[in-house]
Amino acid sequence: MEINNSILTSAKKILREYNLCAECFGRQFALLGTGLSNTERAHSIFNILLLEYSKIMNESQGSESDFAQNLDIIRKIATNTDYEPANLVMQKYNESWENSSEFTCYLCNNLFIELDILVHKIDVIAKGYEFSNYLVGTSANPKILDREDEFRARLEIDSGESLKRNINRETGKKLEVLWNKSVEFDNPELIIQIQLNRDKQTVQVSTNPLCVKGRYRKYLRGIPQTHWPHKNCRGKGCEECKFTGKQYSTSVEELINPLFLQYSKAEKSVFHGAGREDIDARCIGTGRPFIIELKEPKVRSFDLQQIQKELLKNNGDKVEVFDLEFVPRSEIKKLKTSGETTSKTYEALVASEKKLSKRDFRKQQDSIKEIVLAKPLQQRTPLRVVHRRADLTRKRSIFDIEFKWINNFHFRAKIKAMGGTYIKEFISGDQGRTKPSLAELFGVPLKCEELDIVDVGKL
Repeated sequence: MEINNSILTSAKKILREYNLCAECFGRQFALLGTGLSNTERAHSIFNILLLEYSKIMNESQGSESDFAQNLDIIRKIATNTDYEPANLVMQKYNESWENSSEFTCYLCNNLFIELDILVHKIDVIAKGYEFSNYLVGTSANPKILDREDEFRARLEIDSGESLKRNINRETGKKLEVLWNKSVEFDNPELIIQIQLNRDKQTVQVSTNPLCVKGRYRKYLRGIPQTHWPHKNCRGKGCEECKFTGKQYSTSVEELINPLFLQYSKAEKSVFHGAGREDIDARCIGTGRPFIIELKEPKVRSFDLQQIQKELLKNNGDKVEVFDLEFVPRSEIKKLKTSGETTSKTYEALVASEKKLSKRDFRKQQDSIKEIVLAKPLQQRTPLRVVHRRADLTRKRSIFDIEFKWINNFHFRAKIKAMGGTYIKEFISGDQGRTKPSLAELFGVPLKCEELDIVDVGKL
């Protein structure tokens, strides 16, 4: 009985001193018991109070002043919560009783009473989005939260839950019924953010990114993987770039992304590749894995095969995509981290500054293969990229290499290497920054004239 008395004592203090709706009243006891909503919890306490006060008044216990005070608490339950049993008690003791008083909840300013209005507002905004699950969040003016903190401190209440959590749950429950869609806490597609102020509530709706994974083949040399701002104007536009802001006329990203933006109605897109080939290199064979991250998409389900066909029709001589699939956003991290370790196979056309006879070439190729496969290369950041990357020496492994003589000044090399290996520098030596190199081992100056990526291993 001691616990019950403590609850009832707090309940009576609240009713005497404050006007609260049923939801806010029940929230003050939310940590006591399970399986009840806050309104149901409030009704349970109201029932006990109604029984107690009805017994006292029926037995004519106490003075007229006590009677009036007890009836006033019942009146506040009826007025503040429109709880029908309280209305019936009031009608018993006051035949002219009619619950018509205006009421404003001290804590939520009638948000919970008018919650259907907020839910309708959310529903109208969300109609422009395709989604299968959602999550509700609330941010509140600090003054609103301070008011409840002060309220609890004054009444010594330590069993309540937060207002924001209460709003999120009750709004989410109503939307679940309305939409027949479930709340998703870990990876929601639609995010509903309620901004709570004392006099009004505003709603913002956003969506989590939609990610499409696939592979691309780049048939055209001379284009980068992603948009490259012009070196002089840094993308702002100048006479040299004809005010395009671009260093190169197009890129793999610019050839692929627009169609995904069109289908998803996303606001922007980000292209993520599993590594990147040099601008003058092709990427053929098995293609390079990539993920397009579509931000704020309004459409989340569309025909990837149709996109693949349209891209082939429009840009098939430059770029081709295939193996398209929807993936979770967590795949981006996996793509990025595995790009450096996944093996890649290259075919290089190598030019020699000095004559390399077929006989000498064949005599050396087996021993050279043995040397480069025996231990990792020591590759210092190449001179051509050291201005934008840390000047470090890295270990890189060659897993396999095959040679094919063409003429006294050209041969082909098929190289399977660790991700992150600079193949051009492995061929030329980069002024001694890569050791060993094919130039060093063949004993002649070598240069990579053409480079193709023909296989990117599975991630």
